[in-house]
This record gives sequence, C-alpha cells and structure tokens, in this order.
Amino acid sequence: MKTHTHDHTCTHCGCNDPFGKSLLNAIIVAANINTEVSLPTPPLPKPDQQNNCKPLIISGGTIRPVTQGNADITVDAIGVLGGNIIAVGTLQHVKKAVELAVEQKQQQIGEDLSQQVRQEKINELTITHQKLTPGQTLLPGLIDPHVHICGDALISNFISFSGVDKQMMRHDYDLDYITTTLNIGISGEANKDTETSKNSLQSKNIVPTPITADSWIMGKDIDPSFMPFDGDLLTTLDLATLDGLNGATKEDEKYPLAILSASAHTLYINTKASEATWKFWDEYDDSNYSPLAKIDSLKAWLEKTRYTTYQSFASNTDAPNKLTKNDFVKKYNGQLQEMEQILWALCAVPYEQLARYINPQAVKRSLQALLSEALGKGMTFLYDAAFSTQQQTWLRKEQDKNADLPPVRIGGALEYADLNGIKQADDCPRTSQYQYAFTGNIKLVSDGSNQGLTGYQYQSYYCYPPLPKDVYEEKSKGIFNFNMEPKTTQNEMHNNLSFPAMVNTAINEKGWPLMIHANGDSAIDNTIEVYKAAYTNAIDIGYTPLDWADMRHRIEHCSLLDADRITSMKEFALSPSFLIGHVGYWGYAFEQIIFKEQAKKCLDLCQSSIAAGAKITLHSDFPVSPIGTLRLMEQSMTRVTEASPAIKDYTKVFRQNNNIRAISSQVSDENTLNIAERLTGSQALAAATYNAAWQCHADAWLGSLEIGKFADFVILKIDPVTMKDPFLKMRDTDNVLETWVAGEKVFSHESIKVKDDAKSDVGRNVEIDVEIDVEVDVAIKSPECAD
Repeated sequence: MKTHTHDHTCTHCGCNDPFGKSLLNAIIVAANINTEVSLPTPPLPKPDQQNNCKPLIISGGTIRPVTQGNADITVDAIGVLGGNIIAVGTLQHVKKAVELAVEQKQQQIGEDLSQQVRQEKINELTITHQKLTPGQTLLPGLIDPHVHICGDALISNFISFSGVDKQMMRHDYDLDYITTTLNIGISGEANKDTETSKNSLQSKNIVPTPITADSWIMGKDIDPSFMPFDGDLLTTLDLATLDGLNGATKEDEKYPLAILSASAHTLYINTKASEATWKFWDEYDDSNYSPLAKIDSLKAWLEKTRYTTYQSFASNTDAPNKLTKNDFVKKYNGQLQEMEQILWALCAVPYEQLARYINPQAVKRSLQALLSEALGKGMTFLYDAAFSTQQQTWLRKEQDKNADLPPVRIGGALEYADLNGIKQADDCPRTSQYQYAFTGNIKLVSDGSNQGLTGYQYQSYYCYPPLPKDVYEEKSKGIFNFNMEPKTTQNEMHNNLSFPAMVNTAINEKGWPLMIHANGDSAIDNTIEVYKAAYTNAIDIGYTPLDWADMRHRIEHCSLLDADRITSMKEFALSPSFLIGHVGYWGYAFEQIIFKEQAKKCLDLCQSSIAAGAKITLHSDFPVSPIGTLRLMEQSMTRVTEASPAIKDYTKVFRQNNNIRAISSQVSDENTLNIAERLTGSQALAAATYNAAWQCHADAWLGSLEIGKFADFVILKIDPVTMKDPFLKMRDTDNVLETWVAGEKVFSHESIKVKDDAKSDVGRNVEIDVEIDVEVDVAIKSPECAD
C-alpha cells in the first residue's frame, strides 16, 4: 500500500476541507469555548432547560413513539408540558397525568401576585387537546445524523448544477442542461420565472453586467456520474468540454469558470481559469507574507492560505522542471483533485470577487433557508459531520440573540486531519446536559468518494480512464488519506498520518467516540483494523467491553460490505451509517460501470447489518444529496435505482401527472439493487429516529417520544410504516402537516386548517380564557392521500 505523506506546509490537502472548516471559521470570527458531548447515557433534560409552552394532549390517528427503537408500538395519546413528554399511553392515562401536572403547576403560582397576573398564569396552563384524524400519523422528529450544513452555507452563492431537483433525479441532466443552467445562473435572461433566474449572479451583484474576461464564475454540485455514460466511462469534464459550456474558443476564452463537484473532491476549471491560476502563482511573491496573529476575516484567511498554498503549488509544478503555463493547463486538463489542488484555483480568485461569493450574510441566509426546509420536511435534529468549535460558538451566539435561525436542534462532530490536531484537542468532557450545537464525536476521513472514483478499493474502478497509464496505476483504486504504520516516526511528528495512532489517541487518550468516513472496501477494512487495535488497547488499560460499546463508534457511508466485515463490526461494536442515496441516486451507475457485480452484492447492506444486531442509520451527507429523512427511509425501503432509464421515464411522467400512475412491481423489482436488503417501514423509521439519536449521543433527549424527552415530533398525512407503494411518494413534502419542537408548533402546512370554534389556522396558538380543567379540542384537517 502506498503511504500517504504530507509536506509540513500541506495543511489543506484532501483530508482537510477549508470550505467547511478553516474558511468558515475565519468569516464567522473564531472564539474558544469548551465542546460538549453526552456519554454514555445522559440524564433527562433539567427543568431549567424546559420552556413554557402550554399543556398539550394529542390523540387519535396513529401515534408511534418508537419506544426503545421499536417502531411497531402504537399508543392512543401523548401528553406534553414544559416542552417535554410527560405521559404516553391510553388517552385516559394521559389526560389524568397532564391534569395532575397542571394542578401542581397551578399550586406553584404565587399567592402574592395580582389577580390579573395570576389569571394570566392560569390561562397559560390551559390544556389544548389536538385530535388527529384517521390516516394521520405522529412520529418522533426525524433526524439526519450526517450532514454538512455549515460548509454548504459557505458556498451558497455559487451556481448550483445539481442533478437532483425536489429530491428527484433530473431526467434531462446532461451537458446541455449544464450549459443552460450556467447561462441562467449568470444573467437570469433565459427564463426570468425560475428560482435560478431570480437568484442569478448578476441579480445579486456578484458579477458585472456584462461579464468581463476577468470575472470568475463559481459553481457547485456538478456530478458526471448522473450524466449519460460515455461508452464504458463516466462523462468526462475535460478542458474541451468545460470550454464548450460557455462557448469559449482560442480566439475568445470568455471568463474563468470553476465548478465544484457534488462530492467536493474535484474542482473543474476551464482554460481561462487554468491560465489565471497559473499566472497568479507565477507572479506571487511569498517574501511579502507576515504571519497573522488572528485569522478573523476572509481577507486574513486568504492571505494566510495563499502563503501555504503557494508552497504546495510550487512543489507540484517546479520539480523536476518548472511547468510553463501551457504545460500546466495540459497536465491538469481542467480537473483539480482534492482540497490541496482545489485551493490553487480558489486562492487565485481576486479577493474582491471572492468576497461577493463568500460572506457572513450569505452564510446566515443559507442556514435560515436550510433549517426552514428541514422543518418543512419534519426534521428536528441535524448532526454536522465537519464541525468546529468556532462554528459552534457562532451558532450559539446567533441563537442567543434570537437571530431568526429556525429552531432545528443541531449537533456535530469535530473533524481532524492528522495526529497533531487530535493531540491538541480537548479531552472529551462527557457533559450530560443538552446544549444547542453540542459535539458528540471526533470525525476522521479515511478515503474519498465512490462516485468520484476516489473511495479506496482493492481493485481498480471499472470505469477509471486507462490513459495516461501512470495516472491509472497510481489513482485507479482511489485514495487513502492516512498510513497504517502503527508507530509514529520522528520525522513525521509535525504532521503524522498514522491511522492507528490517530484512532488510539482519540479514543484511549482523549476519550472521544469516533465516526470514520470509509467508502471503499479497502478503506473499510483498514478502519475496522484500527478500531480493533484501539479496542485491544482500551481493554489493556482497564476499559470493559461495555465501556467500549457505550462509546458507539461509527463507520460513515460504509458502502461496500460483506458477511466477514459485518461480523467484524459486530465483534467490535461498530455501527454503520449509510449514505442510502448511493443506492437510490447512484445505484445505476455503480452496478453498470463503476463496481458492477460488487455493487449488486455489497452496496449498503442495510438488512444484513440489522440481522447482525447493528443499530444502523441513514443519512444524506448533504449537500452530496438533498436533506429529507422521509426520502432516506423511502430509498432504504425500495432500493430502486432512480437513474436507470425506465425509472427516469417513470419519474418524468410521475412529475408531469402528479402521482396518478403507480409503478408496477415488475418494473420496480427489475430496477432494484439487491431486493433482499430492503428495509421494512418499521426498520426504516427506527433508523431515522431512535437509532440516529443513539449514534449521535442524543438519545436521552431525542429520537423517541418517551417520558422526560423533548416533545419534538412530526405529524404526517401518511403512515410510513404501513404505506403501500412508497416510491417517490413518501418523500413528498406535502406529507408533512406539522412539525413541533419542544412542544411548540414550528411548521404547519399552509393548506391545513384547524377545526375549532375560533376557526384558527393550524399554525396559530389557541388562546382561550378558561379554567384549568377545560380542554380546547382542535383537529388537523388533511387532504386524502392514497397509500
């Protein structure tokens, strides 16, 4: 195995993402605070963490509390007080419990208060009884245990070239679509009614009108694996193709164009951008750099990063002979791989232009939009897989000053790229109290992306371009970001990449649970091996097997499994979190040209993992795939390969005719990747709620509707456990009627009305001046939905 080594200046290589980390830290202004984690099993929320929401009883319909992860259990009613669940069971039991709790609250109202104030406090204890109609279902708030919300917010002003629209594959996703989207994204002139047009770069004053030859156009989310195949290869975005997107010619090279791939592992740059990148570094003078005391702005970040990136660029282009401009353009052919090379181009963008794309205002707007979208999809908790203490501080400040961030609960994992970083990290504090933007893991990234052909494999990717031969031999099996040397060596101590040492230090010296990104089969085996070594050391220093299991170590994506790997994961209490879009969105490409038979046998073995006793979860890896936990559940239940021609045709008709044609079981089965690995509705719901909270060390507060936990729940017009023919239907956002956080309604579908004497809209509080034992009955009205 080739050892991955770094020069001491290589601080922004493929193992370290500046989009989601250092750059974001700089523009939100860093501040040091302690991190929070809940291990092994924290107590219930304390009274001072509870809010003052009115007493609430909900009954009727179908209520699935997912008690201890059992999604088949149903109850008649739940009771809520102070933002927490206080009763679950029969309606009679819940009514009695809520009334008793309210009476106790009433007795605590001070006798010395004025009659008016006392009556106001009594009114605040009026019990509201909300009755679900038949067909409606109440579930714990849905969770995504692996997203990148902060990193994506950073580049929210880039033009999006996503191959997914409203959680469905675009049937017309090809180079013509990219060209059209580019033109609309710049000026908005092609179609002024589209959302893309309204948010064009020129409408937001990011680029001038008309575009000049020096104006950088920045894009994101492009994915060649979603495009039509080029024979036995994926669509290749080389210089000729990229220049064709904006009609560039030798006589008129247009403007610099840079588009980040959906997986963020590749930056595609046209000829003009390639030449501008080379010219910037050719003229760069590193002797003018003076170390900065604080990196607290985009300008400061750019100054420091340019200095370190210059050394990376020079080491790659100066030896053995310095590359000329033409040589550089030809060598990289429009593709800069991993963050080390991506920064060559990013740092070449003039500061004034980069500041228009990347700024705190854009970050906040993007977060507000994303969190609102999450609530509209019934999601109440997101776990950021590339967190930092700086991002944590900023989020908490925004929340403290009531900065209009929608009330989605947020947690995260602290990402590190080398041993030195882990050694400098604080010990895991094992804090038991819930806190907004808490941290529960350390995150390591061992390899790349399967659809980007950089996941670390034993065998070469079938569709990896065979020429040039030296590149094929070096990269056709993907990349591994670390080395497997068990001990550090003196000359590597400055930036050591010993995978065993990193994992052992994080777990046994710092006390942190880990979540390790591993896509390829070789990377997964390496990850299991280092966990095994850390386990042995843990037992040697006095940990028990139960102590180890309570840390809930994870393998992220965990794409290619077999029986032996599943058995080893069970032995060392490792749980997988599956990017289930690998099956739904990328499954067709994986089975046709990327992995072929291996995909059919080994990709995302959800059912087999559950059979072995694992608590599995499903995640979006947003922005790699869109957020939407109902969609994750659906894809795990159907495992339909949505990019296959027959399914693309069906999806097109489905969208045009608004759900009128059900997919036949024959077509569905013929385009399903490994039917035996489909989850049941109950299994999918447990993975999306209880298991997700458990993996994120939040199960004492979230993930099920048990007494003492937060009253975070969603009301749907479907029951995902019993829904028939869920394909493309379960993910429909119209299914979400209401979303509640801490006993407060935070989202209500605009078409729903409440049935009560006041004829109030669902989203409004019901304020009725009555005595404490009087209930206000309300019911949600929802349109009929075929299962």
